[in-house]
Amino acid sequence: MGTTAVQQANGPWDWNLSTTLVVVGWAITLAITITGWVITSRRAKKTALAEAKKAAEDNALARQRHQEQIDMMKERLQTAHNSSTALKEQVKQLTEANRLYSKANPENKAPWGDAEWTGSGDLFRIHLSGTRPVVVTQVKASEDRLSGLFDLRHPTALPCSMEPGDSVEYLAFGTNAGTPETLIEWNWENSTEPRKTTRSNVKPNF
Repeated sequence: MGTTAVQQANGPWDWNLSTTLVVVGWAITLAITITGWVITSRRAKKTALAEAKKAAEDNALARQRHQEQIDMMKERLQTAHNSSTALKEQVKQLTEANRLYSKANPENKAPWGDAEWTGSGDLFRIHLSGTRPVVVTQVKASEDRLSGLFDLRHPTALPCSMEPGDSVEYLAFGTNAGTPETLIEWNWENSTEPRKTTRSNVKPNF
């Protein structure tokens, strides 16, 4: 009977200790699990923050590069616009210069001056008084019947190119039959359209 009483007295304690140990085991397991979750959560949060920071930096860098590309394109467009404007201005200036040049040197205006007596015998000279070069193809008496009274001295070979300020020189003999007029056949250097200019040869009266 004494033994039974001891067992009855110790039985509840033994059960409580066992239960306590189980509960403590669960608590430790739960604490370890929670700690693992906390550590994992912190690592995941830290990783997420790092990734978010990197993504933000990458996005900022991409936006910066995109803006730089836009600025570069704007600069190129502005340069192209400036070049186009400058080219248009040059074309405008050239057009105006050509207009003024054409006005001062019309196509239908002969660039030859009057025939001038040189003061020596029957030698005459005609200057190219225009501002454009020409090609002279023929210099002769305007009338075939007076061709024997005309002798070209310069230039010696035709056709030839002549610059402004150059001149043709020739002898135009005066007789009872008359003095031949000079016929110059020529064309502008940049054109093949034939042109003719006639000049009278008159000696001054002293």
